[in-house]
Amino acid sequence: MFIVWHNIERAQDHQLTHRIKKKSTIRINCSKTVFGLFAGFGFLAGTFISMALFYGFSGTGKYYDAAHVYNITDIVQHCIGIIACVFALWRIRLLNYIHRDPHSHDPHHAAHANQELLDMILLAIGLIGELMFSVSGLMGICTTKMWKSFATTLIAAHVSRIVQAVFQCCLICIASKLKFELFHP
Repeated sequence: MFIVWHNIERAQDHQLTHRIKKKSTIRINCSKTVFGLFAGFGFLAGTFISMALFYGFSGTGKYYDAAHVYNITDIVQHCIGIIACVFALWRIRLLNYIHRDPHSHDPHHAAHANQELLDMILLAIGLIGELMFSVSGLMGICTTKMWKSFATTLIAAHVSRIVQAVFQCCLICIASKLKFELFHP
């Protein structure tokens, strides 16, 4: 994430000097951000409602219902995350890959490569931790006979978590290698 913000700052500085030279105006279309803002509020409201239901059921001693609400919410949130990652992968198909000459020596590129390596190492560690958690949960479900009717929602929750984590890591790895071409008429 640091690399993205670092490059945005550099692009803004370049665009500012470019703008001063050409005296052109920049237009920003914010129509899509309103949809994202309200979708985020809806997601947050759904999370708060599920938390209220969970604590309401657990406060009255209905632990099975509370766990069921938790698992359904977990599945829904991971499915929304999968859909968002697939949509993002579909949208970034128009971007170009960053091409660098391997024989040129650029000190900024070396620092950028080190930052990318650190990001990928941290991403891999996070993915491995998420996969270990989900697989151990699946193994625990498969070895116990307790809450047999509840096992399907637990299995679905762990599988959706695995799929969402893999899609998200793929999205981050692919997006980190892309760049946006500035249109200059």
